[in-house]
Amino acid sequence: MKFISFYANFDYKKKAIYMNEEEGIKKNEEISQTFNLFSPIDGRNIGSQAYIIKEVFYVFKNRYNFMTNHSYSEGQSILKELINPSNQKFEEFFE
Repeated sequence: MKFISFYANFDYKKKAIYMNEEEGIKKNEEISQTFNLFSPIDGRNIGSQAYIIKEVFYVFKNRYNFMTNHSYSEGQSILKELINPSNQKFEEFFE
C-alpha cells in the first residue's frame, strides 16, 4: 500500500526523482509539465519521454482511493482489486 500511495500522491510537476549521485526525490526549481526522472548512468532526464505518465499516476490514484475506501469481506485480498478488479478471464487472450 505504501508503494501505491506514494505514486498515487506523487506530484510530478513539483518533484523530480534522482537516481544518480544526488539520489532521492527533490523539489523542482520550476513547475514542470513533464515527469522528471534522472538516469543513474549519465544523469540525463529520462522521465520526459514518459508520455502517458499522467495516466499511470491517475491509475495509481484511482486504485489507491478504491482500495482504501472499499469494504472488504473477511479473507478477501486487497490485491484482487489491484490486479484484476473486473474478474476478467485472461485465458481468452491466449487462445
